[in-house]
Amino acid sequence: MAAPQNIALHVVVNAGAPQVSPPTVAFSDSIVLQLDSASGVQSAKYRITEYPEGFACPAGWTDLNGIYTVTRQNGAPAPAFALPASTYWGKYFFDVEVNERRRDGTIADDLFAENALQIPSTTGIEDVGYRESNQFDSKRQWVGAIKALLRHYDAAPVGSDPDAIHDNVAGEIAAIALKASPVSGDLLVIEDSADSNNKKRVTVGSLPGGGTSSPLTTKGDLYTYDTDNARLPVGADNSVVTAASAQDTGLAYVAPSALVYSASPSNYTPDSSTIGGHFIGIDAALAGIGAAHALGGAEHTADTLANLNTKVSDATLVSQTYVDGADDSHQAAAEATAEAYTDSAISTHEGAADPHSPYSLAPGAVSDNRLVRFDGTTGRATQQSAATESDAGAVSGWASVQATAAPTVDAHLTRKDYVDTPPTTQTIVASATTSDGDAASVTALSFTPRGGRWPDVYWQGVWGEVGDLTAPFYFSGDSGTTARANGAVVSGDTLHLNGSVAGFELAAGESISIRSV
Repeated sequence: MAAPQNIALHVVVNAGAPQVSPPTVAFSDSIVLQLDSASGVQSAKYRITEYPEGFACPAGWTDLNGIYTVTRQNGAPAPAFALPASTYWGKYFFDVEVNERRRDGTIADDLFAENALQIPSTTGIEDVGYRESNQFDSKRQWVGAIKALLRHYDAAPVGSDPDAIHDNVAGEIAAIALKASPVSGDLLVIEDSADSNNKKRVTVGSLPGGGTSSPLTTKGDLYTYDTDNARLPVGADNSVVTAASAQDTGLAYVAPSALVYSASPSNYTPDSSTIGGHFIGIDAALAGIGAAHALGGAEHTADTLANLNTKVSDATLVSQTYVDGADDSHQAAAEATAEAYTDSAISTHEGAADPHSPYSLAPGAVSDNRLVRFDGTTGRATQQSAATESDAGAVSGWASVQATAAPTVDAHLTRKDYVDTPPTTQTIVASATTSDGDAASVTALSFTPRGGRWPDVYWQGVWGEVGDLTAPFYFSGDSGTTARANGAVVSGDTLHLNGSVAGFELAAGESISIRSV
């Protein structure tokens, strides 16, 4: 077998084509070292002589003082190995020695070959390998790598980090990915004010308040507490919150009707139907005002609230009424207990004459709608008259009405045309007003009022005063510049509003009624 000559070492990346020049590869690539030809090769000793610090000896290779070696017979390739998945970027150098570098018993340098590869740095730094010559730069050799390294550090000084967070650069934290729902175990960086502002880490859960999120979910929810922060859901419309010790949060929503009034406030014993053992009470001193006075004539203290309700019926409230006036025993009782007493309070009595002089006693039975008049001169007794007043306000039954002095009668009332002729009316649609003197409507007066007098004006059914330029309403014959005097109003005049005097402005479309009698 002829001895081989001028052997070459190829690098095969990921089962691809053999590379005779040092290739640039990536992390985790699969590498195989092989000869360009196995002809005449009895043994081939492959070596990995230079690599980044930390790269471990591959499986099937032997570590001889930091140089990883393997010997294959008949020119077989070296065992495949995988480059590291991360971290160990840089240059890897290989060589191979065939037939112990001897040909016919003599050392033959052409039976030795070298090759290499490199994994680029993610920051752009170029590695420099031991015994590097012209494998990666045929012109400048290893010096090229050093010069590139210097230029890199000149552009980014030692210690700089383009991905660092700076104290003088805006928007860096805003660019970091957001975690929408932090949990108690998440970490934060702080500067410890109690330790010279040295940086330390804390968890979200260790922050004051525990870092918990609000339990509230719905409009109207209340933030409460049981053994932890808790949510009290909003109650029904018109319900109220009351203390409720049986509930987890100590609170509950209830209807107002469920709150119990205690008839024995001095006792303060909760009724079985109370809410959480609570009730709405009234001070015993206030209760004493009613309990200490007679309902049938004699003073007593045995009345209860139920007894009071029995004696004071709806009928007695209608038929017998007395109104508190001067100071009496009721007011004295209130003052004695330092409680407020209402002078206008209404009380009623049945049967015998009322012993309280400030009150007026009504007769026992009356007819519906009869007018009331005094009976006698005491000012206390009343009786019904023969005259009545209907619910509509019509009075009837008077035999005569006598005036104590001669009345002043409007002359117009004596004229037949004013008695026989019905009033003249006109309804107009309001225009929107914003300033004093604005026209109340685009529609002018369609008639001349009787005697030219100011007619009555009703806005939305409410009477409005008519007069000169200082009144709420006035009529004008010159678009609001001057006001018509009383007795000078004519057809074609326009109605105007002084909103600052009337206290309101008109809205478009509202109804205005004009009436002349």
